[in-house]
Amino acid sequence: MSGSSKAKPSKDGALMLGGEFKSAEVTAWLKSIGISIETTVPHQHQQNSRAEHSIRTIWDKAQTLCFTACLTPSWWEFCTDHAVHLINRTPVKRLKWKTPLEVCKGLVPDFKDYRVFGCGAYVYLPEKVRANKMAPKSELMTYLRYEPGTKGMKFMRSSNMIFMASTTTFNEALFSCCPTATMPTGTAMDDKNPHDQEGPHGTPRDDNDNHPSNTND
Repeated sequence: MSGSSKAKPSKDGALMLGGEFKSAEVTAWLKSIGISIETTVPHQHQQNSRAEHSIRTIWDKAQTLCFTACLTPSWWEFCTDHAVHLINRTPVKRLKWKTPLEVCKGLVPDFKDYRVFGCGAYVYLPEKVRANKMAPKSELMTYLRYEPGTKGMKFMRSSNMIFMASTTTFNEALFSCCPTATMPTGTAMDDKNPHDQEGPHGTPRDDNDNHPSNTND
């Protein structure tokens, strides 16, 4: 986007003609900070190259998260949500190795509480949620993310119901949606035939037994 109020040609100032970009709120906000608007030609997405590149980056990350945790395509909403969350907290070279969160809001990301998306978590169940007094006090759920504006985290129960909680024990080596309940091994990057040894999903098994995903520590 262009930081000038002058109506001059600029790739960065081009917007797609999608409804989300034509809202009165977005238009008023752009004008308030001195950004001129140039709409692209219909069906010519290449004119808005930066936005298209960002969308591709989000989808690539979302697919990686989905495949790693062995999730079905119906989880796309949570995968893309977490992908955007990570992108906004990843240092960028053109921002002088600052994160988008720092540039936009002046907040430095705190990574100490970050967890692996889609990993298993034994979530504490309050007494009112349990089926009866003999029911377990915790339940294995799938971790989704920290919920903005709350002091809790979002999980998915085996019944495909969203559950919010703040007390949990994580097992980041456990992926309950995978057939073997462990993270799929990566593709071997060497001269060996990739089909000599195969992992749980038909992917080549990594010979590095010291990989964190292959240890019990």
